[in-house]
Amino acid sequence: MAYDQRKVGRDTVRNIVLVLLALAMLAIFFSSDPFKRGSGGLGSFFGRSPSKMVYTGALSEGELKLDRAENARIKAFVKDNDAVLKRVQVKASKQDSYKDLGPDSQILFEMEIETAGGAVVKTPVLRASRKDLVERMLRKLEKDLSTYRDLRPGQDPGVRTKDRLMNVM
Repeated sequence: MAYDQRKVGRDTVRNIVLVLLALAMLAIFFSSDPFKRGSGGLGSFFGRSPSKMVYTGALSEGELKLDRAENARIKAFVKDNDAVLKRVQVKASKQDSYKDLGPDSQILFEMEIETAGGAVVKTPVLRASRKDLVERMLRKLEKDLSTYRDLRPGQDPGVRTKDRLMNVM
């Protein structure tokens, strides 16, 4: 009889551990989106911080086929402007959706820049060839951040504001 009680006790402990494990797995499953790059996902479990550059729209970051040098330039720019930038959302699509993406393919893109101060700067839709895309994006980001800084001379970039700026040039 003592043997049966120990077996029942072990079974109960095992069942409790399995239920806790199942609850932990459900919590992980519902708290992450492994397919969305840049916010949460499996990358957050492996120590990578989410990127401030988020690619939405018809072309994702993987579909744009950015090489290492282009990624390095983008990361360097984001790192240099870390105090001002909170998030940059890039919406990119091919001008000709039927044509394969190549170096001379025309890309339509627009960016929404959210600053650490809470202001949002939206760019108009711009066009660039695939080979010039990163150069145009960085030039536009630099121009918009420079204008943003000029509008707030001497203000701490972390001060919260509710400004919404629409760049039409």
